[in-house]
Amino acid sequence: MTKKASTALRARIRGEGAEAAFEALLRVCRDPKASSQALASAGNAIFRAAGLWKESEDDRDLQPHEMTAEQLQARIEALRRRGELDPGEEEDDLTPGDESVFD
Repeated sequence: MTKKASTALRARIRGEGAEAAFEALLRVCRDPKASSQALASAGNAIFRAAGLWKESEDDRDLQPHEMTAEQLQARIEALRRRGELDPGEEEDDLTPGDESVFD
């Protein structure tokens, strides 16, 4: 497929395809015989497309693997302030040379 054809196809999908998909989702939502699972899935897809389910970093707690070093340090300090982490507790129980489960 040429770059021009690919660009044209993407434009058609964004316009015509998105409109058709939205109409199909609305039909599911309006169908009195639709299962609760189908209704939930269609509603979820519509809300996601509208950006209504998008969580910002302010709306949820990030998992440690999603955090920057600064965010990790801030979380550790917050846990210590709340008494959920012993002030003397080390962040890393292993010191260089110690064995780990991967040794």
